[in-house]
Amino acid sequence: MRIIRLAFIGSALLTAACGGGGSDAATAPTVKANTTYQGVFASGVERGSLSLVSGSPATGTLTVGAAQPVSLSGTFTTSSSTFSMTGGGYSITTSAGASGTIKGTVTGNGITGTGVLAALEAPSSATPTRYCGVYTGDDAGMVEFTVLGSSAVAVVNGMGGGFTMNGSVSGSSATLTATGTEPGTGKTNTVTANVTVSGASLTGTGSSTLYPTQRVNISASTQSCGVPSALVGPFTTYLGWLGNNGYAGTISLTPGSPASGSITWNGGAPVTLSGTYNATTGAFAMSGGSISVSATANSTGALTGSATGLPTGVSTATIGGLGGTGLSPVTRYCGSTTGGAAGKIVLMQNGTTMTGFMIWSSGSAGLSGMVSGGTVYLTSGATLFVSGTGGSSGFSGTYSHSNNSLGAGGWTASGC
Repeated sequence: MRIIRLAFIGSALLTAACGGGGSDAATAPTVKANTTYQGVFASGVERGSLSLVSGSPATGTLTVGAAQPVSLSGTFTTSSSTFSMTGGGYSITTSAGASGTIKGTVTGNGITGTGVLAALEAPSSATPTRYCGVYTGDDAGMVEFTVLGSSAVAVVNGMGGGFTMNGSVSGSSATLTATGTEPGTGKTNTVTANVTVSGASLTGTGSSTLYPTQRVNISASTQSCGVPSALVGPFTTYLGWLGNNGYAGTISLTPGSPASGSITWNGGAPVTLSGTYNATTGAFAMSGGSISVSATANSTGALTGSATGLPTGVSTATIGGLGGTGLSPVTRYCGSTTGGAAGKIVLMQNGTTMTGFMIWSSGSAGLSGMVSGGTVYLTSGATLFVSGTGGSSGFSGTYSHSNNSLGAGGWTASGC
């Protein structure tokens, strides 16, 4: 964050906050045996929750996104206060955090790169409150909080990676911190999040000692922790986007015999498409005017492919989209971006699932993520973070890109 330049210091804080090099190390905290720890993780793309029990053997569960909980087993080493857990293709390694907390990493199937985790001591009979959200402003990214009584932990994921925070709650106020060494400078930076907890909402600001003029706004809610809804076919219509070389368009494809559809490219008139759809493979082969489309829809409702022969002279444009049904239609939002990546943005929403793309004069990026509780969170790998708020009439927010020459900016999109 350029709260904080979290994006810039993320990798350093990951080492400090998750590996024992930060301020936690001086207190030499320990993890209790035969104790339950509950918390959250985020990878910068995915997020979820976990529960670990420091028994012999150690046991636990991990829930990634909308998936069913996965059982974990492994070892808890008392002398080092560490968990080493596996299960369902996932691996978890933790160390002791501040008093009563643990921190660590999670890798495995369905997690992009390495996820960062934080958990606090919470008996199995206790139910911590989980807040999921985003930070926006000088930077953008994902935040996950777990609050129980007077204790709180959080994981933060931005451009430079992820790190953990921990702190205390007093009444409706919570303060969480993380300390690490700034890469390339050797300077110590302390990141602080001051938030207010009000029922289902958590809001506040973030700042840092090394970058005192930079801030981000933090917004999270219990509603935003709702898992993405699974899209169920057969899908009757696919709505999507296509883009390349600074140009963008929208596409609609309808399965059938024959299949039908249309493309609107670069703000021009719609071009009618017709062709074939193979229900077994999900493959569309479509054409109209000078345009040819080859696209495939998978069982989860995602549409990918390409279009050639576009009237602007662009040789090939990439296609992406979502499938919908009469009971669960796709809503499409079109808009613009400002800042270093000024250009266009197109989003498709079906339930809590959202996909789309941003395109600007020198590049483009496909987006995937979710909208829940009025909060939008989208990523393109770990290089572009798009977040915002809104509803059925449209959304707006900010983005942050890992390319420093592009920096951050804003976006807005409404129905199209």
